[in-house]
Amino acid sequence: MKSSVEHGFAILKPDGRLWDNYLYPTKQAADRMAMFNTSLRAFPARRVFGLVGSNCATLRGRASIIVDRGNS
Repeated sequence: MKSSVEHGFAILKPDGRLWDNYLYPTKQAADRMAMFNTSLRAFPARRVFGLVGSNCATLRGRASIIVDRGNS
């Protein structure tokens, strides 16, 4: 199985869920988007994209955002 990893920053709601499904390239960019709602916070994150069940005829992809809330 092949996979790729993209690093960036994600915005989380107070309950720990993602605010949107976007990975911002810098902390400053994520903070600018979150500044209009004081309950949102930016955290380091990575998007992992892997090819699941792929063969010559079909390709199915799966992307997950993994947030590291220990290093804010």
